[in-house]
Amino acid sequence: MRYKLPVVMFLTICLMAAASVVGQKKLKPWKEWSKEDAQKVLNNSPWAHLQVDQDFQEASPLTRPPDPSIDTRLKQNEGMTYGIRFFSARPIRQAFVRMIQLQKKDLPPDTVTRLNTFAEVLSEDS
Repeated sequence: MRYKLPVVMFLTICLMAAASVVGQKKLKPWKEWSKEDAQKVLNNSPWAHLQVDQDFQEASPLTRPPDPSIDTRLKQNEGMTYGIRFFSARPIRQAFVRMIQLQKKDLPPDTVTRLNTFAEVLSEDS
């Protein structure tokens, strides 16, 4: 009777762990990624981010509208969007290679082999 509570707790923990493993989403291999999957990794992942920089400038008297009731002292420029990607991360390399494979269907076999090697190479811990 003394061991009944620890055994029940142990079995409950085991069942919860098994349920969480079963409930996990199975990830597709990178060679089966769609264009959207690869773009998601390249643009919005822990190893990549799109940055939008916009600059605000004060409008000059020449660019101000003639109506003084309109307050347009600050004028927003279009800005620039650029991507930051860490190619030391394997998922970024895999997404990059997958995008190339999706865009160019007739790659020579030796090029495909080199691209796959680039995507799969292990990163050092440094």
